[in-house]
Amino acid sequence: MNLKRFSAAAAVLLTISLAAGEAYNFYFISDPHLGDEKSYNTAKTKENPFKTKKNTARADQNMATFDAMLKDIAAKKDSSSKFIISGGDLIEGGCTSEKVHEEQLSKYLNKVQKAVALPLFPVNGNHDDWGLGGPQAFKAVAWPFIRKQTGKPLASTKAAHYVVHQDNDVFIFADYHTVGSGWTDFVLKELKAIKGTPRYVFVIVHCNIIPFPGKGNAAIRDELAKFNGFILCGHSHQNQVYVYGKDGKTVTQVTVGTCFSRPGAIKANRDQQKYFNWFIGHYCKNPAKAEEVRREYIPYTKDFVTFGGAAYARFDVSDNGVELSYQASDLTQPPQKVKLR
Repeated sequence: MNLKRFSAAAAVLLTISLAAGEAYNFYFISDPHLGDEKSYNTAKTKENPFKTKKNTARADQNMATFDAMLKDIAAKKDSSSKFIISGGDLIEGGCTSEKVHEEQLSKYLNKVQKAVALPLFPVNGNHDDWGLGGPQAFKAVAWPFIRKQTGKPLASTKAAHYVVHQDNDVFIFADYHTVGSGWTDFVLKELKAIKGTPRYVFVIVHCNIIPFPGKGNAAIRDELAKFNGFILCGHSHQNQVYVYGKDGKTVTQVTVGTCFSRPGAIKANRDQQKYFNWFIGHYCKNPAKAEEVRREYIPYTKDFVTFGGAAYARFDVSDNGVELSYQASDLTQPPQKVKLR
């Protein structure tokens, strides 16, 4: 797959010729780490060992920026806008109690949904249920919230897994952080259960699947490649498009970092070698894992581009392709676009 060079006026466009379907758009945010500073546990105790550092309390000093971003999404949405996705870590977590965690989660889930006036489909990040009573609070608040947004039961009794169909497109939402969630098995089961020929298939999970080593990630990657599918995720606080290709099939992973602690220009960087050196040094302390990444991913990287700064994304979906635009969270720059195949 050959991608055209990045330019400030370009867009991310992936074209696949398939059966006629609906044209629509959706929005994607991830990792804003919201929370009221008074809610954080800043002193580790025996009763509450989860301590949140003050410099991670981003909401109080950035709420004006976050509100402006939500207003921007609300202003740009149109009659074809269907929903907004949260890729995890909507809140910072590490709260003073389970009750406060529930309040924070409820506050910000409802804030986003009401501000954009679209259904909100969230996935669980490692901060959304982190802290004293965090897992219980996530189950008490997020599970019924998701059921209300989708109008359907969850796909599991163990975790917040669910599936959304938009026209002939399939969206698989996986809860990777609930203990015992079995999220890789869930995603594989849903991918294998797809009948007919879907136009596009999306897997949404907080953690990056590519290029992390591991049998579960590799199995999802290979099964999703049968559909030339997409992975949408967060966690890394970066905005990246990574195209993996093998045997004529591709998987395109898109990460978004709506993280206000990461300011800067949304500029493209295609230095794949620098990225892999950083990734292996940061995540693959085990030499066997480092070798797996070199063997499984470096030879099959069809394209990689990363954008600095904090952003949200809009996806325009049609028979002509999937167009992705990164918009700087602070709205100081025009949308940035790249063209894929």
